[in-house]
Amino acid sequence: MKTKRFVTTLLFLIFLAVFVLSAASCGRPSSGVSDGTGTLPADSRSAATDAVTEPAASDPLYADLPTGYYDGHEVNILQYHAHGAQFSMDMDAEEDDGTLVNGTLWKRTVLVEDRLGIDISLTLVEKTDEVGQKIDADIAAEECNFEIFSNHSAHLAVQTMNGQAIAYSDLPGIDLTKPWWNDSVIELTKAGDGRVYMGFGYINMSCFDSQCGVWFNKDLAEEYQLGDIYAMVKNKEWTMDRYIQICRTFAANGENLYGVSAYPYVGAPGLVLGCDVSFFEKDSLTGRFTYLGVTDKMYDVNSKMGEMLRDKSVSNLDWATYFDCFRDGESFSLCVNVSGMKYFRGVELNYGLAPFPMYNEEQKTYLSYTTNQLQGVCVAVTTRDAARSAVIIENLAAESYRRLRDVYFEQLLNERLLRDEESKEILADIFETPLVLPIEAVYDFKMAGNIFGFDGGDGNITSRADACREAVNKALDDFYAWG
Repeated sequence: MKTKRFVTTLLFLIFLAVFVLSAASCGRPSSGVSDGTGTLPADSRSAATDAVTEPAASDPLYADLPTGYYDGHEVNILQYHAHGAQFSMDMDAEEDDGTLVNGTLWKRTVLVEDRLGIDISLTLVEKTDEVGQKIDADIAAEECNFEIFSNHSAHLAVQTMNGQAIAYSDLPGIDLTKPWWNDSVIELTKAGDGRVYMGFGYINMSCFDSQCGVWFNKDLAEEYQLGDIYAMVKNKEWTMDRYIQICRTFAANGENLYGVSAYPYVGAPGLVLGCDVSFFEKDSLTGRFTYLGVTDKMYDVNSKMGEMLRDKSVSNLDWATYFDCFRDGESFSLCVNVSGMKYFRGVELNYGLAPFPMYNEEQKTYLSYTTNQLQGVCVAVTTRDAARSAVIIENLAAESYRRLRDVYFEQLLNERLLRDEESKEILADIFETPLVLPIEAVYDFKMAGNIFGFDGGDGNITSRADACREAVNKALDDFYAWG
């Protein structure tokens, strides 16, 4: 970007001027403390040059990054601007605004620009449909105004099925086994032809902002003797039955007290799916999904966890009040994504974080849950050079991983979205656990709306699941016939 390039050049000139002044002094090595000779303090000198300093090449993880130099090639990225994001969903920052995440994102882009000889620009649109419309316009005009595009996964899935993206297998240089890619989400969201069109990972931090957890009021846990939640999590005692018991115990203390607050289409389903249940099963050999409907285990989870969530004396699933309910100390727990916690930045509320409860102690691990609001990244079918696009994406993803991981947690703590070290550790664990993203939330498999009845309705999910079976199987057949 011209803005970044100007600032980078200015920083270099400042550093050069300081260096010349320093060289004209006594010539002894500097301790980083000014002695009146014009020496720039070490920490300031580091900050001034960090934006354009290549990282050490000794780390073997990055040794085989694809390389190239593209003589000022302009890379145009098109992205839906997610207004609900905390601070890190945009794929580029125009300038260093002084915040940790955006500042680091800016420096990452400058580094990749200088390394590859490119100039990156980001176009944000306000509606998810606009991303597909602009790519369609490029296809119709045989132009390439946008080389890379990003959108919510459900909208991106429609775009890829409409032929707007290149398969990652046709993008040489991208290694989806590297840690900067989220392999579990990528594997889950493969298209009907078995190929990957949507990349998820550190290149777009929405994989993290969109992840959900169970935020709990630590003061209420102590006041009502609900137990040590962190100890339960550590000892794998944070189970469906224990959580239900805690929620019902707290809610029984007053008419306007609730064990849990959640949005019926976001946090509430996570409490069910975190028990390792699904309406679909993926064949390990063919990679194809089969519709299961309601299994015995799903029935058990719904009859317990689902029943509690439909009980309005225990659960507040009202969109208009569920945040306020937690803020005002009327709800013990809140199920929401990381981005949602921005609403409590200035609120004096002593809360902690736990993963979604397990089905029982025999479940192998806690499961992370996210919504289809997480954004994937695609290369437009109109790109003039797929190999070049691949090099650019892989470098952006790798440098995001290298530079943004620790900074992300640090800013969450600084802005008080996380309020204790235990929450930081829990969130780090959540990010490392297998990620649950309901495939029916990404691709339109004709599932019954409000399958759990969380926004009104009875608990008979079996009848709703059976009623849509024929439509779901037809949608699956069409899905695998694609391509």
